[in-house]
Amino acid sequence: MSQPSHLQGALFGLAGMGLFACSDVTIRFLGGDYHSLQIIFFAGVMSVPWIVALALVGPRDQTLRPQLPRLMALRAVVVVVNSMFGTYAFASLPLAQCYAIVFTMPIFIVILSAFALREPVDAVRGTAVVAGLIGVIIAVDPASAALQWGHASALAAALLGAVNTVLIRKTGG
Repeated sequence: MSQPSHLQGALFGLAGMGLFACSDVTIRFLGGDYHSLQIIFFAGVMSVPWIVALALVGPRDQTLRPQLPRLMALRAVVVVVNSMFGTYAFASLPLAQCYAIVFTMPIFIVILSAFALREPVDAVRGTAVVAGLIGVIIAVDPASAALQWGHASALAAALLGAVNTVLIRKTGG
């Protein structure tokens, strides 16, 4: 089997981001009528057939048993709590503000990976983190509107998303 091309990878990434955006818009649309936990529950229920299909079609020599069960259990808890914060944030904030705050996740990933994964943070990466943080503050513009629980929830979702990413890297091969 041939290796996928860079273009193919870019198209898959673009399609994935499009699906995430559709999910966020759906959460925003449903957030006025349904509780965040209901939205999370039904999103989880709708993913079960896909997971079962992948498990049935996937390679038989691989097991679903995790090699680091404690870290995977921690990751499961982080994902559930992250979903609750993220769903509440997307349901209660304008999408532009929510995205501006959630886009702090790469900043948190750099900081957490320096401590948890011992990855180096040189002057260029440090400057990028500071510039990103300044950009988020400018985009959110806290002086123009009162901060609310949705803002804190979006920030918590970004932080927990970063924790999840670092845990994936730690548990991955």
